[in-house]
Amino acid sequence: MPAGQDWGKAGIHNQGQGSNVAGDRWRRFYRSNRRGPRLNDAGRADVVVCDVLGHDGKWRNLAKRQLADIVPPAELPEWLKGRRLDAVIHLGAISETTASDGDLVIETNFRLSMRLLDWCTAHATPFIYASSASTYGDGAQGFRDDQSIGALKTLRPMNLYGWSKHLFDMAVAERADEAKSCRPQWAGLKFFQRVRPNEYHKGPMMSVLARRFDDIKAAAPCSCSNPIAMA
Repeated sequence: MPAGQDWGKAGIHNQGQGSNVAGDRWRRFYRSNRRGPRLNDAGRADVVVCDVLGHDGKWRNLAKRQLADIVPPAELPEWLKGRRLDAVIHLGAISETTASDGDLVIETNFRLSMRLLDWCTAHATPFIYASSASTYGDGAQGFRDDQSIGALKTLRPMNLYGWSKHLFDMAVAERADEAKSCRPQWAGLKFFQRVRPNEYHKGPMMSVLARRFDDIKAAAPCSCSNPIAMA
């Protein structure tokens, strides 16, 4: 989905707009870890990650980064109290396309996202969130970036994960369509599966190439249920 407003030269940087505290150093808040490197490279050390690191080595994705804090999701509501942030970049979700626990997926992917959107609206904080190409379903309705409620309602996601993301897309679009507050800025990004570094903690949800990399490197035989995906 396109942004509600122009992001300007500084991307998601709020340029201090709305701050009424002299010398207040607003923090960039980042749920998940994928934009931390870019913010550090831009000279920002006040990056906060909200995530569950667990036991699968996901901490290695953050090992080279300078962070101001790492907040467990359960502590996020309390942590946000009294804070002023430059932006919220919300990429966290249950992203397994085979997930089957409807209550857990809706709570994590939809209701938590709604709470973050409400917080950003109440605190005039730009909000960028991850949607998913899975919301397009089988592609029968095309892959248009049409944010209208009418266009979104024609989409038919094929799994629970895609449906949870689709619900949030429609909720955001409805707010924008009815002039409900989505200010100051918002954007929804529909991600397709992509091959990238730092996938090792994702288990069976890694991209095909990442899962088969060691076999390919060793010139060992490997198979793929969908050879086209390897192209």
